[in-house]
Amino acid sequence: MKKIIWIHSVNANGSVLASYPAIIGGRPSKQMQKELTAALFPEWKITFISYDVKAKICPQADVLVYNQVDAAYLNHYIKQNALAIPYQALQTKAMEEIKDAIEQFAKKNLQKK
Repeated sequence: MKKIIWIHSVNANGSVLASYPAIIGGRPSKQMQKELTAALFPEWKITFISYDVKAKICPQADVLVYNQVDAAYLNHYIKQNALAIPYQALQTKAMEEIKDAIEQFAKKNLQKK
C-alpha cells in the first residue's frame, strides 16, 4: 500500500498562524476526507495532517499533497516535491480530478525513485 500525506492545514508550534486564511471551503471536510480515503483505497493509505511550519522535518510519503492556498506558508522543499491541489478543485469537491491528479503525480514521481 502506498502512502499519501495531505497537509490539511498549517500551524506554528500548534497555534494557528495570525495571517492564515480562514477559508473553510478550501480544506477537505471530514466527509470529503472519508470519500477521498474510500476512493483511493486499497492502493493508497491517506493521512491528513496539520503541518507545523516551524518543524525542521518534512513529512515523508510516496505522495505529499497540499492546498495551493497554503503554498505561501510551506518551505521550498515541500513546494518542489509535493502536489498542489487547486483551491477550486477543493471548493467544488472535484473528487475525480483530485484522484487523477494524485495518481498522475505519483506515477511520474515514483518512476524517478
